[in-house]
Amino acid sequence: RGTASGFLVVSGHAMDAFERGLRAIQPNAVPLIVLMGVGSRAQLAQKLVAQGWRAGTPAAIICGASTPDEWVWTGSVSELAHADVPDGIAGVVVIGDVVRIRESLAGSGAAQEVKYGRH
Repeated sequence: RGTASGFLVVSGHAMDAFERGLRAIQPNAVPLIVLMGVGSRAQLAQKLVAQGWRAGTPAAIICGASTPDEWVWTGSVSELAHADVPDGIAGVVVIGDVVRIRESLAGSGAAQEVKYGRH
């Protein structure tokens, strides 16, 4: 509430579709939810910046959501390529100020890698 009035869901594995989605909105206007984009996160970040998104825009990668193996990374668009994502777990990329909500709830504004679950 008060952070976003909508969001855009785009595919991250088809760069043409991703770029069309980016061109349809103003940079940083709404949060982006990128499905199937974890493997192409470096290219996604490059396209975002080229389309006018701030390199410092908050970003998150969530893998294995709602499972015992859930893994979450937060940082910025410029750091996406360097996230050390676990293999073999499906994930989603979130771009925008909504990522800060998680950080404020966790009490941290720094990029972090967190592994949740029972082991």
